[in-house]
Amino acid sequence: MPASDEDYIFQNVSSRVTGVWNPNNLTKEWAAFIKKFNLKKITIHDIRHSHATDLLSMGVPIQDVSRRLGHSDVSTTLKIYTHSNMEQDKLIVQKLEERYGNQYISNKLNFNIIVSIISGEYFTAEKDIINTVSFITGITVNETNKEKLFSDCKNYFLENYSYLGNISLFINNNIQADIKKKFIDLMNNISNGLSNIRPMNLY
Repeated sequence: MPASDEDYIFQNVSSRVTGVWNPNNLTKEWAAFIKKFNLKKITIHDIRHSHATDLLSMGVPIQDVSRRLGHSDVSTTLKIYTHSNMEQDKLIVQKLEERYGNQYISNKLNFNIIVSIISGEYFTAEKDIINTVSFITGITVNETNKEKLFSDCKNYFLENYSYLGNISLFINNNIQADIKKKFIDLMNNISNGLSNIRPMNLY
């Protein structure tokens, strides 16, 4: 069809109808598309909303997203997409936790300490065990609360990491002390060794 600079971009193509394309036509076509392919029933506005959320989650500046949405003020975008900012905050916290928060876990927490807590026998220095209990519970261990915090920490491990229960049963059986120590040292070496495995740089 011949076109001029004054023509609408989205216009009716019927010879009987002229002018801008009715937005309801797009809504109807989208509804038919959803039904044909048995997709989740979402609106075109939902797609717009998802697009803006994706842009924000990718770190696109809020000013650019606001302009793309056609908002006259960034505050409008901020008000509508506060939840997106909250998701970003969660990602930021996660990144900070990965970089700083788990340094104690990766550097200090070993199998000897875990077994010491769940079995009640000390297989490593007491100060390391106490430091771990303080870290896990978030409370400084002292003589008054020591027994309770150790118990809370033990229960936490056994409730949230079920495989440790089997190890606890094994350790608490009447087995020779030297065999017990060899087993714990072996498990500790394995756990430390596995954490050092890195991908092969083949490609």
